[in-house]
Amino acid sequence: MEKSAPEIDSPSSIPVSTEHVVSSPPFDSSNVSKPHPESKKKSRKKSDVWQHFVKNNDDPKAPRVVCKLCDKSYAGGDRAYGTSTLRNHLLNQCPHENSLRMEDKKQKTLIFQKKLCGAKSGSVEGTNLKAVGFSQSDCRLACVKMIILDELSFRFVEQEGFKLFCSVACPRFDIPSRTTVSRDIKNLYRDEKKKLKNYFLKHSQRVSLTTNTWTSIQNVCYMVLTAHFIDHEWKMQKRILNFCQIPNHKGETIGKAIEMCLKEWGIEKVFAITVDNASSNNVAISHIKKRLQIWKTAICNGEFVHMRCSAHILNLVVGDGLKELNASIVAVRNAVRYIRASPAILGSFQNCVKSTCKEDKAIICLDVSTRWNSTFLMLDRAIKYLDAFKLLEEEDEHYVKYFSDKDQNGRSLIGPPVSKDWDNCAIFCKFLKIFYEATLKFSASLFVTANSYFHEICTVRGRILKLCASDQSILKDMASKMKTKFDKYWGCVEKQNVLLYVAVILDPRYKMKFVILCLKKLYSLKEVDTITASVNCCLLKLFSHYADEFKLRNPEVGVTQSGSSIPEKCSTLNNFMVEDDDDDSFNMFESEFEKECEKDGAFDTSNELDRYLEERNDGERKNKDFDILEWWKISSSKYPILAMMARDVLAIQVSTVASESAFSTGGRVLDSFRSSLNPSMVQALICCQNWLRTSTLALDMGSLLEDIDAYEYADSEFTWKITRKEIQ
Repeated sequence: MEKSAPEIDSPSSIPVSTEHVVSSPPFDSSNVSKPHPESKKKSRKKSDVWQHFVKNNDDPKAPRVVCKLCDKSYAGGDRAYGTSTLRNHLLNQCPHENSLRMEDKKQKTLIFQKKLCGAKSGSVEGTNLKAVGFSQSDCRLACVKMIILDELSFRFVEQEGFKLFCSVACPRFDIPSRTTVSRDIKNLYRDEKKKLKNYFLKHSQRVSLTTNTWTSIQNVCYMVLTAHFIDHEWKMQKRILNFCQIPNHKGETIGKAIEMCLKEWGIEKVFAITVDNASSNNVAISHIKKRLQIWKTAICNGEFVHMRCSAHILNLVVGDGLKELNASIVAVRNAVRYIRASPAILGSFQNCVKSTCKEDKAIICLDVSTRWNSTFLMLDRAIKYLDAFKLLEEEDEHYVKYFSDKDQNGRSLIGPPVSKDWDNCAIFCKFLKIFYEATLKFSASLFVTANSYFHEICTVRGRILKLCASDQSILKDMASKMKTKFDKYWGCVEKQNVLLYVAVILDPRYKMKFVILCLKKLYSLKEVDTITASVNCCLLKLFSHYADEFKLRNPEVGVTQSGSSIPEKCSTLNNFMVEDDDDDSFNMFESEFEKECEKDGAFDTSNELDRYLEERNDGERKNKDFDILEWWKISSSKYPILAMMARDVLAIQVSTVASESAFSTGGRVLDSFRSSLNPSMVQALICCQNWLRTSTLALDMGSLLEDIDAYEYADSEFTWKITRKEIQ
């Protein structure tokens, strides 16, 4: 960094005192010796950039200088040009190290860097003080990461606003072109892929997979394959392996695409694959199962590799229920559509809200036909403002007329909603909340979901059985159709993947006894015997496999195989009914389970599986902040074989979709920018975005929708005020 010379006051600037001035004889210039010509003016300090540049005097009219390190030529050589361009070249552009750049690296800036308190919460624990220096390469890499993470177009770096920002915030940063950004993205993708590939090879990681298909606006099919695993630190990880173009949605095509991807990554150990319920996926899973058998890496001969998407099944179950209450839902939907028809009507409704209930800034959003969660949220909000709708019907004459007007076909709109419609929607909304919360839990890809599957399915089945016994025919018919769809996928053990029962057993708060207790509440004794026998068989097969694997890794350690059977200390329970819809229906399961555990005595065995199943863990059940992965991390020395098993079982995903798309019955479509790129660049962008994201916060659908409501409310307030001013 160039040091400026200290300022020296010129003689004219020094104040002169007139006191004690003595008169002098007349000045005779002839008696003064003339100074040397070179001492007339003190010479300037030569810039340090000149030690790396040499002047080129070939053309005196257009002087130029050449970098000694890289032979780069610039216009310059006299005072008219200055040295700023030359200094910028040495600091940011010259490929060779030089004294200026070395000096600049020593110049650091202290910044506060946020640090996360853990993978579970993702919240900020505090800050670290870090010294950073300017680096052209680091700034360029950060710019590329910003474009990837924030899904910006490559043209963003050439826009005026970004250039203005950089000129103020970091004027030394040489902004890359969009072509350079494109090249840097591919380089980053290659480097990050190499790191991840080395991780899989080093740790011989077994993964569970999820796969989905996407469509671009040009109707080009893409397949995304995601690996889910629990790393050596017992943290849940999710990595997109590829986002490749496929010619069609046939099962054989999808299966071969998955196989090619696994070979490219060097992954042969696959535990389970979660797919949608399309028939083509059955063919794809069969193809992969055969390959795993050939590679001799299939666990239990691939018997449990196929996992159906639970969120998709819930969508199908809810869809049948919505059809039964369609008239009541449509009546409420039309009422909501009316109040959102114009800012003036919305303002009138907001006045009714203030008159009938406490002021609430949350407004009612119109639902989307392909997203049943939006229908639930619409009904939930509309029911809160029931009195406001009644008041609007009394005060607004256009409200009733809106429903009586006929369309071109001579049909009038369904509505306005009457008391029966509101009652039906209130009951259905309370029931739909169970599916809403279950779907949110199923879709959390950054947390363990395998152990929550059993809880949610039991809760949903219990509520459906309760409505089947309802006195109201419309609710009874709705529940009956939902039960038919539910039983189609989850009615018997042959249609379920029993690995998800094993996941509950590997939750130290519940284990086998809890599974049996819940099954006895929901199924007949014959069905319970069938399910428990299948679960026990699966558990023993898995334990035997991992015991052999543990023995191969640790030949010096002896392993005792388990010959355990299903515990039979659980009493038969019947008459399952949840009396209070507002309470967690699973509280009754757990309270009954507590009583059963209190009856158990001490159980001593040297067998690892039996010892785990019989060990009491009262403290874990009472811990509301229980972290199952942390528990297994601590207990891995106590139960080494089961810990190996838990690492793979708990990594299973019960859903193929993230929270933001779990409620949609429509297709997934790529945005216009990504659709305009070639397939290799699309894959680089999507994969890098997933790999670079360090935050482990799952998308909170409830909070997200509240934010949307807040924005919509602010927008409606602004629009309403503008409209009133225009009217006045």
